[in-house]
Amino acid sequence: MTRSFSDRKKINVKRGDNEANRVAHSHLEDCKSIWIAELSAEAQSAIIAFVNDHEDLFLQIFAGSSFLTRIIRTRPNLLIELAEDGPDVFCEKILTLIFDQDLSCDRDGLMRDLRLYRQSISLATAMADIAGLWSLEEVTGTLTDFADASVRISLDWLLKNKSAQYGLDIPPTGDQCQCVVLGMGKYGARELNYSSDIDIVVFYEPDGIVSLDSHKLAEFWIDLTRDLSTILQFTTDAGFVFRVDLRLRPDPGSTPVAVSIPAAETYYESFGQNWERAAFIKARQIAGDKRTGDKLLAILSPFIWRKNLDFAAIEDVHAMKRQIHAVRGHGQIAVAGHNIKLGRGGIREIEFFVQTQQLIAGGRDKSLRGSQTCPMLKQLAERGWIKTETVDELTTAYHFLRGIEHRLQMQQDEQTHTLPKTEEKLQIFSDFCGYETLDDFRSRLTEVLKTVQTHYAELFEQGEVLADEMGNLVFVGSENDPETLETLSQMGFARAAQMSDEIRGWHSGRFAAVRTPRARELLTRIKPRLLKSLSQTPDPDFAFARFNDFLTGLPSGIQIFSLFQSNPDLLNLITDIVGTAPRLSAQLSRRPVTLDSLLDPNFNQPLSDADEVLQELQSYMSGITHFEDMLDATRRWHRENIFRIGTQILSGKLTGHTAGEDITKVADASTRVIFDFVMKDLLGDVTLPDGSEMAVLGLGKLGSREMTVSSDLDLIIVCAAEDYAQEVTYTASSSMEVFFSRAARRFISAMTAPTSEGYLFDIDMRLRPTGNAGPLVTKFKSFEDYQFSNAWLWEHMALTRGRVLAGGKNLTNQIQALQKKVFQMTRDPDESRYNIADMKKRLEAHHIKKGDAKWDIKHAPGGLVDIEFIAQGLCLMHGEALAERICTSTQSNLELLGAEHILSPDDKTRLIEALSVYSGLLQIFRLCLDTPAVPPFSQSLNLLLCQSSALPDMAHLEQALSEHQKSVRDIFVRMFGQLSD
Repeated sequence: MTRSFSDRKKINVKRGDNEANRVAHSHLEDCKSIWIAELSAEAQSAIIAFVNDHEDLFLQIFAGSSFLTRIIRTRPNLLIELAEDGPDVFCEKILTLIFDQDLSCDRDGLMRDLRLYRQSISLATAMADIAGLWSLEEVTGTLTDFADASVRISLDWLLKNKSAQYGLDIPPTGDQCQCVVLGMGKYGARELNYSSDIDIVVFYEPDGIVSLDSHKLAEFWIDLTRDLSTILQFTTDAGFVFRVDLRLRPDPGSTPVAVSIPAAETYYESFGQNWERAAFIKARQIAGDKRTGDKLLAILSPFIWRKNLDFAAIEDVHAMKRQIHAVRGHGQIAVAGHNIKLGRGGIREIEFFVQTQQLIAGGRDKSLRGSQTCPMLKQLAERGWIKTETVDELTTAYHFLRGIEHRLQMQQDEQTHTLPKTEEKLQIFSDFCGYETLDDFRSRLTEVLKTVQTHYAELFEQGEVLADEMGNLVFVGSENDPETLETLSQMGFARAAQMSDEIRGWHSGRFAAVRTPRARELLTRIKPRLLKSLSQTPDPDFAFARFNDFLTGLPSGIQIFSLFQSNPDLLNLITDIVGTAPRLSAQLSRRPVTLDSLLDPNFNQPLSDADEVLQELQSYMSGITHFEDMLDATRRWHRENIFRIGTQILSGKLTGHTAGEDITKVADASTRVIFDFVMKDLLGDVTLPDGSEMAVLGLGKLGSREMTVSSDLDLIIVCAAEDYAQEVTYTASSSMEVFFSRAARRFISAMTAPTSEGYLFDIDMRLRPTGNAGPLVTKFKSFEDYQFSNAWLWEHMALTRGRVLAGGKNLTNQIQALQKKVFQMTRDPDESRYNIADMKKRLEAHHIKKGDAKWDIKHAPGGLVDIEFIAQGLCLMHGEALAERICTSTQSNLELLGAEHILSPDDKTRLIEALSVYSGLLQIFRLCLDTPAVPPFSQSLNLLLCQSSALPDMAHLEQALSEHQKSVRDIFVRMFGQLSD
């Protein structure tokens, strides 16, 4: 059909006195004078006559579109051809010129020509659209034809030129290259909008060019695809041809821009998502080898179209729909700033309305496999899926909204779908759309949006809502959904766009937890609840980043996602953990089975006393006879209990002091059980000779029952025998000395070796008399002699926190008696004070760097070590009187020193208060940080620190911490003197 502009209807728009209309009239005069001044008299006459005949059309263009105005101003001769040929013949000629393009031209020549052709097509389709000569289908069809021609000629040019670059004697032609370019989305459906990008995916046969090996062949197609994109979308003085989007290929975040067909087949069989099925409904081969294209589409067909009504798939499709917040009823829709594609009642809702039902029914009914929206609406009605009136209303709405979309994009050749936000600009746009008044435009648009919204909401009448009450939570497709970004922002997330990208990545099967369709389906279901829970943490972005790390570290997902779905409170607890405690989060990520312990009714209760905890572990280990099984079992039990204690610290159920005691109970029980198992495993039924025993002495935080979740174990292994050379037979035969050495090595290995269940403890043996050198096990007599002849004061101070954790009873008694003897030693007070102050000075020099050391709770001046030194040092300096009553606990020893008036009541109170604050802060830092505590901290951590110290904010906490440190250092100086320079 050939039409001319004389066939059109006159545009009746009341043009107000505004800047746009004043400029339009100025351009109208320029178009008939200045812009055509360099053309021949005959050409000028033809243009003036054309413009005068269609003055209303040109005023409409000049007032509404700076892009079209610029084309007319720079290439007025196009008006002559349009006047003579009309838009139909004009566009046919452009397409013919493209296909007749000389492939021997250089790249710059090809790019220039295509951009000029694009200007011509843009002007012709816009004028035909604004003039009302063409239907929506004719406009989108012409734009699509031009895109097809541009891609095909560019591919042909690249095949010819790339072949020379890669040394191919005979360049493959487009129809024999064993490569296929698929058009996706609106491009595939021949529904391109006016300033659309084109979604394309390039696939190739891995053995398509026999002269290139697999590596070179992949490089060839990747290189060609990148160049194809550049030719089409690179902006020059003449503009661009099309923006190119390559993100609809399999897992675009981790795959090359061109994908081999076998790789694509594997991906879609294993990881393909429902939104990708929806995308492929519109797939169409636009360039390349037709035989290869047919093969590829045949491979993809079972993925797109399920043969049977798979109810799991149906449920997943409905879940995908319900991620969009469908608002029932007719709430107010603001026209200004509305996104007519992605907003409520917009184009995407119509498309999604069609595609979701196609996915469900198209597997069994091939008549529902069409790619175009309006024909498929009609077909859905014919097959009984929707009502006829629904077809009429949605088809009318679709045509209307696509027309508005085209006008928006004509303005400045931008891929926009958002209406102007100001009243003035909205009025100008209303004029451009041909409405007499802005109120008419606003009324009609609102009516259409509400109609679409009503029909779309009907899809959500049944089933669980998978959107937040605040709005959309859509994470399908290759680009972010604006309303979802708005929802995330309203929920408190500052990095909404990056978040959306990462969440979409969860569904690509890139990591172990989301490899299966079932895992991805469960994740979709819990996602709204998850995001809401994360949004309620003090620092939502930090919590999300941590949860993302947690998720990517999971070995599998189905079990844990099912647990989250059935236990909402559990999900809330996990978001708290990942947002504040990376140590626990990493533990969960590596061993998600630990979450089972949360179902224990006693999980939130404090641990029993030490004896009951030991009995619990012994019962847990009953029946285990193999050494490796013992190692795994103790690690599981330890991990579950540390996780339990960690969550109680986070929830504020445990103080720093009680947390230290509970962590130590777990360490004590683990040490005792492993020691007993090692000895039993070595000895069997053999009994050691009388007087032959081995014992494990715990010191440091372990000994004082003040451990944190990151504490290592300070140990000394002591042995005793009447004759170390005596032979003993066990699982082997050796002297007693060798036996003790073997037993010690096996015990240390059992405590530290990583297994499939992780590791248990790091062990520090440097407090033994020989330090890091010498045997692991120390003979009791040597240990005793060392204490009275060579030990430093600091080693005696360490001994005040010593406890025997496991071993023979007689040797335990001997060690305890030795400790008391050491405590009773006469000491020179001045020398002791000097040594204690000097030792603290050396520690600070080693641990404290330049700057504010306030948050180094342990080593800061006036910090935790100061308190420990005060307690240990004063107990030793008054040991003759206190030896029988010295405890391993720092707080107990402070109480003792106060009771004996060695510390004043005020000093004792200040030290115990500081100790309580320090212990609480240290427990949280060790739980929540893997690195030294350096502010600023996250909001979540700030909140925990303030809760632990019962202070309202960080300013008060910093002030209190400074006051405690000053107070403690003052007491330290009064007790031991200044730290000398």
